[in-house]
Amino acid sequence: ESQVYRKLGFDIIGMTAIPEAKLAREAEMCYTTIGLVTDYDVWKENHEVTIEEVLENMKLNTEKCKRLIKLIVKKIDVTHRQCFCKDALKYAILTKKEKIKKQTYQKLKLLIGKYL
Repeated sequence: ESQVYRKLGFDIIGMTAIPEAKLAREAEMCYTTIGLVTDYDVWKENHEVTIEEVLENMKLNTEKCKRLIKLIVKKIDVTHRQCFCKDALKYAILTKKEKIKKQTYQKLKLLIGKYL
């Protein structure tokens, strides 16, 4: 897979975060990704990637993320959200409350309760 992307001229291969992004939106959560490199895979022809190299890079990246998140969290004002995330489900629920099984409603109440 990496070799195909390389031949197509791509410089970076990213793992998709779309499942997480969709789930976060359904939960009306603000969401972003942080992209960090773990290895060069096939880009360095004279260098074989080892699991030790990947794990060490992951460890370093984890520390970078922890520092970044601590900085970002201090700047977030959760009391004045002006994004569309906060009410993403407002028009998404078409089923009337009385048609939703009690068990299902209880399970989803935290997310949908304010709309039904």
